[in-house]
Amino acid sequence: MNRLKIPMNPADLPQQRLYGVKELPPLPNACEIQLLDYVEDHGLLGIPKKPTKKSIFLGQVEWAWGPMHNRVSAYEIHKGKKHWLLWCGGTGDDSDTYITNWYASAFMPIQGVSEKQAATYLLLAFWRSEADSLSLDKYHWINVAGALSVSDLQAIASLVWPDDEGEESK
Repeated sequence: MNRLKIPMNPADLPQQRLYGVKELPPLPNACEIQLLDYVEDHGLLGIPKKPTKKSIFLGQVEWAWGPMHNRVSAYEIHKGKKHWLLWCGGTGDDSDTYITNWYASAFMPIQGVSEKQAATYLLLAFWRSEADSLSLDKYHWINVAGALSVSDLQAIASLVWPDDEGEESK
């Protein structure tokens, strides 16, 4: 399945119910994540304006509030000369079944930060920002897992959107 195509059948979704709780990889001290506005150009050395074949696909999630109100977001990171950059992609007016619109979402320095740490903490910071600024609730399902597995995505989401059992956001 093409990672940028939106699954249209429940059978195309990865199994999402039974996964052990994962601990997130530690983030190096003094590692600052900077969030970008939806319209900002990133201007980071060695990172293109949109994802390429060298970019690392993290996963795709979907919100479905109603028949005409939904959101599908895919996430990719790219390692530049000095920074990791997170892109968020969504559908455009020209397509309901493919991710076509990409925007830079967050970045952090690469020094001492692994791919897994960058993927985890950039997505965590971006989702927290969206939850705070847009009152975005937790996605309804995971469409496609990538470098972040279903359990990785669920672990990140549990820090942003605690469940009803009294978990506290860290």
